[in-house]
Amino acid sequence: MGEGFKKQKTRFLRNAIIKSAVCAVSLGLFAFGIVFLATRVSGISLHAGYYALIAVVAALSSGGVTFLLLWPTEKAIAKELDSEYGLNEKVQTALAFRDAEGEVVDMLKSDTEKRLLNLPKRKFDATKIWQYVLIAAMSLAVFVPSLFAPARTALATSIPQNPTENPTAQYVFTEEQMADLQELIDNVSITPLDDGVKAGAVDALKKLKNNLPFAETNGDMIGFVNVALKSVNGAIKDPLSYRSIANALGAVAQNDLAKMIADGVQVYKNRIIVGYADVVAFYAERVQAVTQVTEKGLTAFFDALAEGKEAGDDEVGFVEKTYGDIYTALNLSDADDADELRTVLYDFAKALAQNDNTLTNDAALTFDINFNAALAEQAYRLAMNKYVTNRLREIFGLPVPADESFVPNYSQSSDPSDGTDSDLQGGYGRGDMLYGSDDEVYDPVTGEYVKYGDIFNDYYAIIESLLRDGTLTEEQQAVVRAYLEILLSGIKDKE
Repeated sequence: MGEGFKKQKTRFLRNAIIKSAVCAVSLGLFAFGIVFLATRVSGISLHAGYYALIAVVAALSSGGVTFLLLWPTEKAIAKELDSEYGLNEKVQTALAFRDAEGEVVDMLKSDTEKRLLNLPKRKFDATKIWQYVLIAAMSLAVFVPSLFAPARTALATSIPQNPTENPTAQYVFTEEQMADLQELIDNVSITPLDDGVKAGAVDALKKLKNNLPFAETNGDMIGFVNVALKSVNGAIKDPLSYRSIANALGAVAQNDLAKMIADGVQVYKNRIIVGYADVVAFYAERVQAVTQVTEKGLTAFFDALAEGKEAGDDEVGFVEKTYGDIYTALNLSDADDADELRTVLYDFAKALAQNDNTLTNDAALTFDINFNAALAEQAYRLAMNKYVTNRLREIFGLPVPADESFVPNYSQSSDPSDGTDSDLQGGYGRGDMLYGSDDEVYDPVTGEYVKYGDIFNDYYAIIESLLRDGTLTEEQQAVVRAYLEILLSGIKDKE
């Protein structure tokens, strides 16, 4: 067969490809629309990759099957041409005798070729493509409405109050959880944390967001969240030096310094840290808050150094023992040499040693400012860590633990002048303050009167939960916050 027949074969092949593509795209959109509409109406959330996978599989399978059905064989093409143009089976006959020779056969093939090269332009025939138009219309009728269908809130059963109670239950990563997690990522991204710290926390949260679509049970989800919590702690809280340095100072009997460090970094516990706005507010006042806590202790510490108070050893003066203890403690601690708090203490000890074992006003002022600033930065990171980890637990219905208080390992040879209690109800070493936690209240559980501070953590955890879950109105939240601020911060003793 000549060029005329080859051109017709190309036309039929092109038509088959176009029709197959129409079917592929139409069925792909139809499958996507059906699944997307069903998930939105039912409140089920799927990862975007699943929608794409469903659409691609449907398109490839439908397009492939259609092409196989429409594959134009030479006999089918010849039959269609004879029928379409009324050629009285000339093309079929020429095709059947294309390998034969003879005068009659050559005339037949030559005549057929001329007719194929001069076929009239085909008229549009809608009856031959109506099926494909219908398929495309049906797919669009499903696909377009699915994009604008209102999403139903996820079923409450998909977010149990405490997933740990039923770890084998099916888990679904809902759109609400996805939005809340993204908001948390955005909040962490704009915090004034050090870039390296921030990057570590954000990376942990992003990995969690990518992993959760593959969680099939509550247990899977809890595992992913726990990994993220560990990574967030590792980025924000665990590298902090306050714990190591305070314990080392306690080990060398510098208990007052150790206590000031512990109380200073835990001052955020005197603030309500529930939402991101609370962390922002604490950041603005962090230095002032720490300064108020350490003020009395530093004053007594400086007075003792200025007086050259003896340490109990006639051969070693108080100042010399103090900077010697600081040097020893810093060597005992695992704080990095570049750590800000370590640097502040080291520079202060160095200043004492270089000024004939005396405390100068400049050294005292510099230490006061830098010491409080270093503690304030670590306090902010602890506050930020509390917000991020508690918010993460809240998003996925996991229980939020009560704050753990840090009390340094004080030397038994000397007790801190104002006690060692650094819990929420404590006075943080400020003996001129009064706290409601020192009052006695009736405990219906034990039937006895106990200090408010002994049950305050349980009470505070309940209040925090109410503030987080939106149970209280804005007016009620304002009243509760004002009450807790007074309770946590204390009031000046009038006597």
